[in-house]
Amino acid sequence: MIRILILLIAFCNASSFASEIESNCQVSNDIKTNKVTFYIGQSVKNIMSDKDVQLWISNAINLSNEILSNSCIPLRREVEAIVYIDDINPDYIDNISLTHIFLESTLNRELDNSDLTKYYGYVYYLDSNCGLTDASKYPKFFLLNLFCAQFTLEHELGHLATANHDIKTLQSQNYVYTLEIPFSNFKEATYARGAICDGHGTIMSYVNPRVFTYSSPDISLNGHPCGEENKADNAKVLRSYVRKFYGN
Repeated sequence: MIRILILLIAFCNASSFASEIESNCQVSNDIKTNKVTFYIGQSVKNIMSDKDVQLWISNAINLSNEILSNSCIPLRREVEAIVYIDDINPDYIDNISLTHIFLESTLNRELDNSDLTKYYGYVYYLDSNCGLTDASKYPKFFLLNLFCAQFTLEHELGHLATANHDIKTLQSQNYVYTLEIPFSNFKEATYARGAICDGHGTIMSYVNPRVFTYSSPDISLNGHPCGEENKADNAKVLRSYVRKFYGN
């Protein structure tokens, strides 16, 4: 099994251009549900109230669903639980393996990574990396920073479905590995790349401002295609993921 290169995510603010997005695709009526559990470090309470945390997560989930709908992906994210736990040492946050080990130690149980229709993440508030995944080792697990933009959540969940960054970003990060998710034989496609349309980056790109859609040649912004067949079609990646793990 080949591991994916772990990448740090740095985001700026973004604006939604949903009203200007044009699509030639259609969303299936058979919408699948993805349940997400959020484990929140206790120190977040020093900065945000419980109500504010719930609102942040709710808004992030709603934004995820807007992105999925704009991309004609038959999937809906839902919060399964928000659970406060003891903080994991901030020094471990840039190492997803250590973070996962300490999360299981804090919960006093092993976390199941076999059901890929459910995700879980550790949530913190730090002047640090915005999000992190390593789907080759933990195909359901993500890190999420409440300090960052709310679209960070869908970006990280996109990684767990093997969607990836735009090609220029990958080249600058010396991306050389091919992702394979355990338990599934599900590998990253050559077209699992973000795109830029009318100067806006799709959700998996690093280009700001963002347009709230996955890359797809069937989607455009102000007449500019937001993807390219066989080169940048993360929407197709997500649809394939849904078919494989949720059924037709």
